[in-house]
Amino acid sequence: MREEIEEFVSTVRGKNNRRKLLNSLQNIAGQMGDDWASWSWTDPPSKYARAISSWLENGVKPSTVATRVKHLRRFASYLNSTGRLSDEDNNFVRGQFSYSDNWASSEMISGRMLTHEEALKLIGYPLNTPYRRQAHAAFWVQITTGMRGDELCNLRLSHYDEEREAVLVRDAKTLHERWAPLPQAARIAIAAHRVDCDPSHPWLIQRLNPRAKTRQCELRGINKMYFTMAQTMGVNKFTAHDLRRTVASRLLDQGEDISTVSRVLGHRSATTTMKYDRRPESKRRAAVESLESSLLEAAPAMAQRLGNLKYYLNVRDKGMKGSEVERNH
Repeated sequence: MREEIEEFVSTVRGKNNRRKLLNSLQNIAGQMGDDWASWSWTDPPSKYARAISSWLENGVKPSTVATRVKHLRRFASYLNSTGRLSDEDNNFVRGQFSYSDNWASSEMISGRMLTHEEALKLIGYPLNTPYRRQAHAAFWVQITTGMRGDELCNLRLSHYDEEREAVLVRDAKTLHERWAPLPQAARIAIAAHRVDCDPSHPWLIQRLNPRAKTRQCELRGINKMYFTMAQTMGVNKFTAHDLRRTVASRLLDQGEDISTVSRVLGHRSATTTMKYDRRPESKRRAAVESLESSLLEAAPAMAQRLGNLKYYLNVRDKGMKGSEVERNH
């Protein structure tokens, strides 16, 4: 089956598309077992369900799970078109999961921002074990800089400048570099985590398992830490990218201009930054009403005129004529 996967991936256009497709199918292969030759497409549905449950429990975003399932369906269709999978088995795989399932709903895919109350609870996360100090350091770096989870995993100790009080971040998408200022709380959290780290390894936020093949953190491991944090502190589940959305929304909510927020997040376009805004509708409504209040305070005559107009509309609804309104008012 490995050869068939490579054959299928080679038929896809675009290097980036091939990479994503291969990554999805490798994750599926790892979940289903390496021995694909003995694996039947019509295995009990529980095998599919276990794979999806495992991904979600490990902090994989529902949108990523939906993408993996979509790639699995595409792979099954390819095998069917080449005569290596029957129509019946292909229909079974394609119908196993629908995109309207709860785990792949549009609300879950769109992500969320942490509320102020949730952030305060997470700040109080106990620090009595090395693993909790590791999660605490990762959380503080992300909640104050808004960097991507992949960028966090790629931070090296040599990128951390204590005198400058900043860390050099290499953009996970464009590979451009930027300096991200680190506030005092983040620097203290990093220092507490570094006490538990092996200084012979180059990573700023390290995996602490001595039996791991590498000490570099992985995004799924970061998300798993956050899942444990959320459960411990009694808040809703969140991911590394939700912290990035939180930073964007909080900065905009505090009145920072979109250009500044865009530079903090490392976006090349402010249009991209706006997609991270998760502030509720009430915030936008309050902003509009605040603008109205400032305008009316600056122009009392306009406020009087609007008051007259409001009176006119109220009386008109009661059936009075315009001349009567003017005479009575």
